[in-house]
This record gives sequence, C-alpha cells and structure tokens, in this order.
Amino acid sequence: MTAPALVGLMQSKGVAVFLNVLVTLIVIKTLAPVLLDASRYLYAWSEDGLVTDKIRAVNSRHVPVVALVITASIGSLFLLDAVYAGWAIAVVIRATSVAATFATLGLGTLMLSWWPQWRESRPWATRVTEGGLIKWFSVLAIIIGFLLIASVINSPGKPWYYQPWFQVSVSWLIALSLLGYAMVSGRVQAGGSLTERFREPPEE
Repeated sequence: MTAPALVGLMQSKGVAVFLNVLVTLIVIKTLAPVLLDASRYLYAWSEDGLVTDKIRAVNSRHVPVVALVITASIGSLFLLDAVYAGWAIAVVIRATSVAATFATLGLGTLMLSWWPQWRESRPWATRVTEGGLIKWFSVLAIIIGFLLIASVINSPGKPWYYQPWFQVSVSWLIALSLLGYAMVSGRVQAGGSLTERFREPPEE
C-alpha cells in the first residue's frame, strides 16, 4: 500500500488526492532532468564514436530527438521491470557501479604500489601511493566493493530473468561491447586512444 493510500484511510479524501497529485509532480520533476541528462550522454557517445552517428540527429530546435526517444524507451522498459520485478534495475546498476568503482580503485592502487611495470610507465604513481596506510585502504576498498555487490546482486524468490545479477550482467555486456567495438574499429574520436588517454590522471 502506498503512503497516500494509507493516509487516505485515516484522513479525508481531499488529503489523499492532494498527496497523489504531489507525488505525481515530484515524479515528473525527477524524471525530466534524468531524461535530459541521459539523452545528452548518449549524444556525446555518438560524437565520440561509441555509438552510431545517427543518434546525433537533431530537430529544427537543435534537440537530440533520437537520443531522447531511445532514453525514454529504455526508461519505460525499466519502469515495466520495476512494476513486475518489484525493484528498479537502474538502482541496482547504480549501486553495483559505485561498488565496482570502489573495488577497481583499490585494485588499481595496489597494482601501482606493487607492480614495477605499472609504476615505471606512470610517473605520477609514486605521488598517489604515498603513505603507509594506502595499501590497507586499497585492500579495504576491494573488500567493501565486493560486499556491496554481493548484497544487491541477488533477489530471493524471483525468476532468473528478473534477478539483478542477470540484468546487470546484460547491461555490463552491452556497455563493454560498445566500448570494445569503438576501440577496435578506431571510432573513438575525442582525445585520441583510450589507452593513452587514461595513462595520465585528470588535471587538478
């Protein structure tokens, strides 16, 4: 039972209607920026060569219509998934992405600390691995990352196609396939080679 429905049992019908309208406005206010942001990301990927150039198509007002339609369609699929699966795949993707970032940063820092070839090819490695606690924090980040992923990756009682681990795996495979295709085909345009681009840390 939703919160407005629960309030409607104890208060007047007008209060319940007001809360439902308020929730609707909040949802619209939340979804609009998400659609705008996600469509612009897709547009930028097209400019960088990660996806087809057709996604860069804009209308007379310079609105990326194709990117907006794709984003809205994917969002609608996620909404149906949330209705029938009982949870939001986007939340799980975000949670696992943050957890994977934790673990990856920890692993990368350990490799910079202990792998001579990595340190020699990256002059800044010494600066970012200074301090006696950095290695312990790196190990802790890896452990926390894996624990967080394990806590959200399974949903007991759900079919395999509704399981977070399956849907997240499909999402990661799609993302890695796009990235691999762009790197192999040389479509990535902005900033040159991805490998060389990430050899240097971002400017402070």
